Amino acid sequence: MSEKYTKVFVTVGTTRFDLLCEYVMKPPVLSALKKIGCKEVMLQIGNSDLEPGSYEKEGISISLYRYKDNIQEDIKNSDLVISHAGAGSCLETLEWKKPLLVVVNEDLMDNHQLELAERLQVDGHLYYCTCDTLESTLNDVDFSLLNPFPEADPALFIKYLDIGTTRFDLLCEYVMKPPVLSALKKIGCKEVMLQIGNSDLEPGSYEKEGISISLYRYKDNIQEDIKNSDLVISHAGAGSCLETLEWKKPLLVVVNEDLMDNHQLELAERLQVDGHLYYCTCDTLESTLNDVDFSLLNPFPEADPALFIKYLDSVFKIKDIEK
Repeated sequence: MSEKYTKVFVTVGTTRFDLLCEYVMKPPVLSALKKIGCKEVMLQIGNSDLEPGSYEKEGISISLYRYKDNIQEDIKNSDLVISHAGAGSCLETLEWKKPLLVVVNEDLMDNHQLELAERLQVDGHLYYCTCDTLESTLNDVDFSLLNPFPEADPALFIKYLDIGTTRFDLLCEYVMKPPVLSALKKIGCKEVMLQIGNSDLEPGSYEKEGISISLYRYKDNIQEDIKNSDLVISHAGAGSCLETLEWKKPLLVVVNEDLMDNHQLELAERLQVDGHLYYCTCDTLESTLNDVDFSLLNPFPEADPALFIKYLDSVFKIKDIEK
C-alpha cells in the first residue's frame, strides 16, 4: 500500500461511543495505523469518559477533544477518517472524498446504521467494521480501492438510507378498507393512486366507496405522483419523507410495526413533534385521518437534503446521548 495516511481523524459525533474511543487508543490499533503511515490521530470523543488533551503513544501524536461546532475542517485536513455510522458523519466524509472506515456500534438497539454501512461497502464507497475487528480491518483493507460517492449528492445519499422498495402489504390492505376510504372521502378525496410495491395486490384501476383507485408496482420516479397529489400517505422511509417534504405536501406517515428496528418510528415521532407531518400505524390510520388537521403542518425548512441528513443523524443519536 503506497498511500500514506499521515493524519487520521476519528469521530463519534454527538453519540456516546466509549468503546470506539478506547479501541482506537489500544496499542495494536495504533500499531496498525502506524503501518499505514499514521503520525497523528485527532480523536473527537464526544461525552466519553476519556479526558481531552494531547500526548504521544506508540510513536503517534494524539489529540482528544469533545465537540466543535463544525468538524469539516478536521475531515478536510485528514488523510483517513474513522467514524461512527451516523448518516451525517458519513455524508460529510464522502463530500470531502476521504477514505472512510465506519465502525458500527453493536450496542445500538436498531440496525439501521449496519444496513447503511453494509450497502455503502457493497458499492465500494467505504469499509466498515466493529470495534473488535478494527485492528484486523486496518491491517487487511486497501483504502485506495474505494470509489468516490457520486458527487457526494445528499439527495442520492437519502436514497441509500431509504432502500425504499419495502414490502408493506398491511398498509396496502388498510388503505383499501371501506372505513379508511370513507375517512378519505370525508376530507374530499376522489382519487387514490396506490404504489403497492411487491404486495400481493394486483395492479389495476377501479372504483370503490365512490373513490377512483389506481394501483401500480413501481416507477423509476414517483415525484410526479407526489407533485400531483393533495395528500401523501407514505411508509416511513427517509427518502419518501424527504421527497414529499420537498414538494411541501401534507404527509401522513404509516409506521411498519413489523420491522425489527425502530428507526422509522423515531424519525416519524421527531418530525411529528416538530410539526412537519403526522404519523400513525395501520390500526390507527382511519382514526388519524378523521382526527388530524393537515392544514396545521409546518413546511420542513427548504426541504434541504443535506439539512435533512443532519436531522436524521440527530434523531438517531438522541437515545445514545441518554445512555
